[in-house]
Amino acid sequence: GEGGWGAALAHHFSRKVSTIATASLSWSIASGFVLGRAMEGVCPDGVAPPAAVAVFFGANDASLPDRCSGFQHVPLPEYQSNLRAICAYLRVYLVKITRSTCLDLPKNTIGFSAGLILKVINLEDRCHASCDFRDGLHFTASGNSVLFDEVVKKLGDEGLSLEALPVDLPYLGDMDPNDPLKSFCD
Repeated sequence: GEGGWGAALAHHFSRKVSTIATASLSWSIASGFVLGRAMEGVCPDGVAPPAAVAVFFGANDASLPDRCSGFQHVPLPEYQSNLRAICAYLRVYLVKITRSTCLDLPKNTIGFSAGLILKVINLEDRCHASCDFRDGLHFTASGNSVLFDEVVKKLGDEGLSLEALPVDLPYLGDMDPNDPLKSFCD
């Protein structure tokens, strides 16, 4: 969306980490549960897993079952079970929880996350429907900015800040022009 938080995160951490921001239109945690199969082989043995993964489910899941978007509704016990499975697969260190007007997913997920290695960003505490969501669900530029700030703060709390992270590749000025490969060995 406009002023997307994922793109802002990639820009913020440029030259420090590789950032992949992807979204799946209208997905719920039930459809997101298949991500494990899609990600098989992404981190083969011997390759370090991601330092952080943001999982953003909850809004579509909270759709009322008797409304036009009811096909997206996921009952709370299934939501929690699927979130637990996704976290176990990814070894998630960061979860963002969107505002939810239909189910009390933010509060229930925060309590539920205490048994996992999760850091929760409760957007219910920070966002307001009138100024941060263009349709009650999708972020405005202002909402994306709030989420970006919250994610950067939470990552910083976990030691993943610009100051703490090394530059991913050597600066050109630091490279030996006669032996540039030597710069990658240090």
